[in-house]
Amino acid sequence: MLAVALALALPGVAWADNSDAKAARKAHRSEGLVLTNARIHTMDGQFRVVDEVLIKNGRFVEVGKNVDRSDQVPVIDAGGRTVIPGIIDAHNHIVLVGNRPGWHTGMEHVFTIPEALEAYRARAAALDAAGVPTDEFVTTIGPISAIQFAENRLPTGQELDSVSLTRPVYVQAAQGGIRANSAAAAWFAANNPLVTVNPATGAVSGPALQTLRQRFLTPETRKRSAHDALQYFTTLGITTHGDSGAFHSELPANGIASENVYTMHFPFLALNREKRLPARLRMDFLHQDSSSDAALTTLAPR
Repeated sequence: MLAVALALALPGVAWADNSDAKAARKAHRSEGLVLTNARIHTMDGQFRVVDEVLIKNGRFVEVGKNVDRSDQVPVIDAGGRTVIPGIIDAHNHIVLVGNRPGWHTGMEHVFTIPEALEAYRARAAALDAAGVPTDEFVTTIGPISAIQFAENRLPTGQELDSVSLTRPVYVQAAQGGIRANSAAAAWFAANNPLVTVNPATGAVSGPALQTLRQRFLTPETRKRSAHDALQYFTTLGITTHGDSGAFHSELPANGIASENVYTMHFPFLALNREKRLPARLRMDFLHQDSSSDAALTTLAPR
């Protein structure tokens, strides 16, 4: 299994040639950091993968085995995991992901249906243990696709029932449709009969996403989801996001790529004000005004 499980945010890590490593180690060694027991991709000219590294002021000052630990530098045992420099300016739609209803669960690290079900079970169990009401959904909306799985499909409703018979589970893929478990089907039947769930396949039709947005999105839940999304993608090594916007919708929409582009950044800005933003974010204020719209209807107010 590809183990990018230790995603250490090391933005701007540079490579120090051996000629200057000795001098660099002499200065302020107590402020350094050693990573050990890892597969560390140095990204140097030879693309070396090493077991240990000493980092000082954002630079690799020594790499290999048994790097200098003088002055009692902190040591992190990576447990055999892969360590990569932070991926920066990744083109994505993290702001959309950060405004999803329910307890959004990242799935971009799994590649089989059993792995996905195991991750959903862990999420549901954690919510149960934390006392989260059982009518609150486990969701994955957007960054998941049928073709990412070896089975070339999404989990069925019956498989999602194995996650929980009491907590709703809802999966809406960018490609591959929508699936929900029996608890989600019962919730929709009680809250919006226009949404139907096929009892045989778990396939969902109707304004399901719009219903979830109307019911569960608040400033606080958006902020929670934004933080969770940023934390999740940090585990994949992404430390700076180049968000690419959304299609504007003034009210909660049923489209997976639609959000209110004037307010969708609010939870991220709130996290930044609280100094709880776990990664960098570059915002793209996408607008869809036509070239003939001299008033720039959507851009001007922003």
